[in-house]
Amino acid sequence: MTLTPKVLQTCVSMVTKQCILRSLSTGGPPNVSDLLQEAIVPVEKVTRPQQALSENRTVLLFSGQGSQRVGMADGLLQYPNVKEMFAIASEMLKFDLLEFCRKGPQSELDKTKHCQPAVLVTSLAAVEKLKVCHTSKKCY
Repeated sequence: MTLTPKVLQTCVSMVTKQCILRSLSTGGPPNVSDLLQEAIVPVEKVTRPQQALSENRTVLLFSGQGSQRVGMADGLLQYPNVKEMFAIASEMLKFDLLEFCRKGPQSELDKTKHCQPAVLVTSLAAVEKLKVCHTSKKCY
């Protein structure tokens, strides 16, 4: 999947809506334990592919709520599309997401309405870095 502004907009929108719906239905922020419990699938219900997976496949795991910290996007702003991703997310969210990521304060960044999109967009920014690093082999 190519990371286009529309894909980013859809991702941010989905995460934000999920947080809002959880907050409205429970009267507070979503309980991370509950979300994790819902994501667990018993091993016996997991379908296994009939063929072995290609050795060229890559799986990316992203951190979630609780991993946010002030300055978390600072090392990613030099990569293509990253500033644009933050600009699109900020426009949709009606607040400067990059400003929260860069300067905080941590207490505001820790709020679900800020940290969920911050972690999402920063994770997508890390993918942009990976694209550069994978082709140049010069990222550390």
